[in-house]
Amino acid sequence: MREDPTRRKVLKGLAATAAIAGGAAILSQKFKIPEEIVPEGQLFKDGTRYSPEHVEGKLSEWYRDNSGKRLFENLNFGKTQKRYAEQVKQLNQGRRTNFTREGVPDLVKKFLKEERVHRFEDEKELEGPLGKKFLVPVEEVNASWRCRGVGMDASPKNNKSYLRLAPKTADALQRVAEKFQKKIVSAGLAEEWGVRFTVNSLVRTQDPTDKTLAGYSSPDSPHLVGMGFDISNIRFDLIHKPDNTFLMFDARREDQSPVYNSIVTTLNHLLIEILEEMHEEEEIILTYEPKRVHYHITSREP
Repeated sequence: MREDPTRRKVLKGLAATAAIAGGAAILSQKFKIPEEIVPEGQLFKDGTRYSPEHVEGKLSEWYRDNSGKRLFENLNFGKTQKRYAEQVKQLNQGRRTNFTREGVPDLVKKFLKEERVHRFEDEKELEGPLGKKFLVPVEEVNASWRCRGVGMDASPKNNKSYLRLAPKTADALQRVAEKFQKKIVSAGLAEEWGVRFTVNSLVRTQDPTDKTLAGYSSPDSPHLVGMGFDISNIRFDLIHKPDNTFLMFDARREDQSPVYNSIVTTLNHLLIEILEEMHEEEEIILTYEPKRVHYHITSREP
């Protein structure tokens, strides 16, 4: 059976990418598109279109036309990979792994006592006067982030009632996004491409019957008052800017190309740098949860 010439071209391009990005990284099998459970070609609110096969082809063409050039021109992947491993080790061993040591429960209790936040019981409260008083809406998708699986029974789609945060927490999310965008530009990301991270949790509610991961939230969780959000460390969107299409990387897929895994590693390295800097400057509280698939961020003010 003859191989499809388009697929052969894509694989050839990805093989070249692997040589550039990882040195010893070799494609051992055909790349399978990560399942996003949304229709190919779906148009999102920000004007981007989900088209993984198209973007895969464009990425192959880009590497072919820019032979020898890295997707992140200012980074050496070998050094980035080593630095990322060091970052994760430090996060695992450090104080970032514990809410209590970071003072998050005390902070939530303080703001509850001052009546500056409200602990939300259920979805009705989110949509009622209390939701309007204490929370502001969060964009579902834009050039910097895409919400995925936020709220009740909402994976991978979102329950729009839960696309909310406390005002200064929403500001913190915006600052993380802005700094991440500056970081990927300074890392030399080719102008033809854009990247956005995935937000997979915003406000949650206490009532376990509404299936919003309440069983995983302590009574003092910042999620319950809209002061916490989670950013995925396994999923990022790669956007092909000329035609506003994108594909989603998912690091947990065993059949994902080593090329794509190297890009996820690079993006995590850059994201951790941003979050660590903001934590040290006391803009946010970063809590790294070992064996979880996200970084948990708490704002210092509601």
